Amino acid sequence: MFVVAAVALVAFFSLVGFKYALEGVIAVPHGVRNNWAVGILRHFDGAAAKIIFSTFQIVQSVSYSIEVVFPSPFQDMLQSLSLFSVDVGGSSCWGLDLYDSVYLASTVPLFLGAIITLVLCGRLPAARNDDSRRKIQAQHSWLLLLLSFLVLPPVSLVQLRALDCIHLEPSPGLTYSVIRSDTSMDCESASHQDFVAADSVLIALYLLAPVVWLGLLLRHKHHLNPSGVADNRQAVRIRQYNEGLAPLRFLFESYRPQLFYWETVEM
Repeated sequence: MFVVAAVALVAFFSLVGFKYALEGVIAVPHGVRNNWAVGILRHFDGAAAKIIFSTFQIVQSVSYSIEVVFPSPFQDMLQSLSLFSVDVGGSSCWGLDLYDSVYLASTVPLFLGAIITLVLCGRLPAARNDDSRRKIQAQHSWLLLLLSFLVLPPVSLVQLRALDCIHLEPSPGLTYSVIRSDTSMDCESASHQDFVAADSVLIALYLLAPVVWLGLLLRHKHHLNPSGVADNRQAVRIRQYNEGLAPLRFLFESYRPQLFYWETVEM
């Protein structure tokens, strides 16, 4: 089941990424673009992909949220769906404790974002003209936005779970506080207080992502919700053919022009 889930995960993100590449963000060879299979993919509903991704996130966290261990095979399915999240428990196989697992889950996406930015800085000087420069910027902007969209829910969940402490009373008058997801970690220790401070900074940093999305969408609000256009279908066609909106398209294309910002509200 693990292998099947891994293949499904790779296929899912490949389809989503290639679908948006066909929207003009990333150059696709002419022969590939005209392929019949690509024609089917071109009509793949990006909103449906986001719903599937969000549903997997919710279902995978059900057992933890309601404090119930389901019987097999449903529990096996939930464990396989951990591929769609950042599985902190899996890090124990690498000799990492809960704190190190949170730091790893939080820093890897930041490292990937830094690589995307460095490649952008390396490509821009080689751009032949302003049009090439704009296309390069659009490609890397799309990659950064898509990365933030994919990692925000699972990483935030990991960060918040590490702050979820419970009180245990093994005997009358004796109580102590431990982290719910790892009862070997003492919530009252000095190391945990230091971790809380660091984790709070990481949480705030990741929660800035929807704020950045909203700022970018508001910057283009006149194109996303054209004034003087009463027909929603016409407004959608206008923004669909606006190449300058390509990096942001997956954030607004599922919503009516008046609600172009709604993805940030749902997130």
